[in-house]
Amino acid sequence: LVWRGRVGGAPIGLVQDSIPGPDASNPDDIVSWNGMVYMQINDQDFGSELWRYDGRTLERLSDIEPESGNSAPSRFFEFDGVLYFIAL
Repeated sequence: LVWRGRVGGAPIGLVQDSIPGPDASNPDDIVSWNGMVYMQINDQDFGSELWRYDGRTLERLSDIEPESGNSAPSRFFEFDGVLYFIAL
């Protein structure tokens, strides 16, 4: 589940459930860059992969290592206008 809220006590709301149902997606390593939010989400089909939220839609961007089951993107950082991260 990915939630959003504003600092200062505004209501918190559900953005999107990346895995509908009782299973948890465990979003992690969340970073805002270039007007979008990037994060690692674990889903049943692809493992921990890179996802993006553009303010309306949460989408998996890529299965970085298709054969491994998890690429676990993390440690996001911006350098010279480009977003970088590490993956397994």
